[in-house]
Amino acid sequence: MIWEKVIAVICILLGFYEFYASYRAFKDVTTHATKHTSPFFAFADFYGFFFGGLLIVMAVQLLTGALD
Repeated sequence: MIWEKVIAVICILLGFYEFYASYRAFKDVTTHATKHTSPFFAFADFYGFFFGGLLIVMAVQLLTGALD
């Protein structure tokens, strides 16, 4: 169906945006971090990249029909 392809393309775009946002947050913390920066930021950044990759992989599977 056409809606599956539209949703898959939107998920791919959201996945790339998640990668970009995680990268931007990483660069911001590495340049402006202080002793008050949370030590749990590494987990948050990792899961940002993980979620972006998961969105892209699931969207590609939806586009190729692997989930049918």
